[in-house]
Amino acid sequence: MAWLRGLLLPCVLRLASTELFAPATTYQTRELLQELFEFSAPDAGLSAKSRALCQAVSGSSEEKVLPGSDSREACSVTLFLSFEDALLHRGVVAYPKSRAALCVLQESNWLVGLYRRFAWCFQGRGRSTVQSKIQSRFQFERRCLQTTLTNLTPASRHNVQIKDGLDCWPAADETPRVLAAALRQPSRDLRAKVEAAISALNIYTFDVQQLRGEGLSTRQLRFAAEDMAYPITGGGRLLGSSAPLPRPHRGDVLQRLLGQLRRSSSSGLSNPEQQQQQQQQQQQPQQPQQQQQQQQKAPVYAELGIGEVFLSQWLVSQAAGFISEMHLIDTLQGDEQSLPWAVARMLEAGCWECEDVTAWKRHWPSATLCGPMGLRVHVHHATTSAVAAVMMQGYFDLVFIDADHSYDAVKRDIADWWPLVSPGGIMAGHDFSFKDPGTRKAVVESFSSGEVFLDSDAVWWTLK
Repeated sequence: MAWLRGLLLPCVLRLASTELFAPATTYQTRELLQELFEFSAPDAGLSAKSRALCQAVSGSSEEKVLPGSDSREACSVTLFLSFEDALLHRGVVAYPKSRAALCVLQESNWLVGLYRRFAWCFQGRGRSTVQSKIQSRFQFERRCLQTTLTNLTPASRHNVQIKDGLDCWPAADETPRVLAAALRQPSRDLRAKVEAAISALNIYTFDVQQLRGEGLSTRQLRFAAEDMAYPITGGGRLLGSSAPLPRPHRGDVLQRLLGQLRRSSSSGLSNPEQQQQQQQQQQQPQQPQQQQQQQQKAPVYAELGIGEVFLSQWLVSQAAGFISEMHLIDTLQGDEQSLPWAVARMLEAGCWECEDVTAWKRHWPSATLCGPMGLRVHVHHATTSAVAAVMMQGYFDLVFIDADHSYDAVKRDIADWWPLVSPGGIMAGHDFSFKDPGTRKAVVESFSSGEVFLDSDAVWWTLK
């Protein structure tokens, strides 16, 4: 809902100069803002925490990290509810009430200033008729964004100065990398792409700082250096490439990750028996056709929790060539959900019934379907733990967790399925967001070392 004015000034010395974008309300709620800021009536006094954050730096208290006084004017910030509001300086007044809010001020303020520079550059296009005749809108947008990114310097990185040692997230080079990725993508409206990317970066900034406020370590979290957007999927449905101004969603993220897995040739089983078989095969002379088939083997994919089956359907129709085998696991406890219902949904997506009988039926109700480009789809009516217990270690190249979002369930799914991911494979999941605190906490605790990447559509992923 808000952005900071700070970047428009050569040096911001008072909190009153700051403006913020408020996180989008689609997946984030007002409760997130209320944990970081307070919204008091004009004649009301500030809380003790907010007053402490407004005190002078010269004090001995660790809380005294911002310059200014304890007056309301000195420590107010402006929250913008939209990009238009940021350009018109039209926002809502709020007051920081936690140390986590200080990093939000610093990072979101920088995003506001960056967006304004880009938007004003683009608006300046109309001032030159010659320029308008020579360059298309897209070419001019690209030049504006390139100029904005090129002119970023350490001096312009932060204009809201917070006492050294606060150690804010993210790292200074991560945001420019995301915007540079958006610049590389073809688009009919680059400005819309920039706005989507900045919105995603801003929402994650609020999210992660709030996690830090709970005492959780977030040093392992990174932005995926990709064209990014936050959830734009209505009712869980995934928009295809024919949608107007399509933005990356979780299906696009998985398709990209599957493509990376295939190109890196990381597919394969990791248990000793399979490794020995692979070594023996490598020692035997192979025909060129055999070598090509082995190199082109598509990854094996598992989806824990299929919901309304929208994602599974999208992958069959859009990414079948990236997957050789798909395992869909769900307890199917909805009012109308059942194994025949899930099978019917996959038949709608372009699968068909196979004549061979699957061996999974000896464990639980299941069905095996055939799909385009040699795809095999196994639908398991079972718990995620039950399926994990009978699978071979290292069997899957990509595991996507989107089942029970409670803390205990997500942590259990990660523990059960991580051994089943092949070396070089990927574990990913959905709903890394404030509205699902159990998911966020389980992910940051389970992967305290290494790197966890935050991607479009509230998707997180990590390499094994």
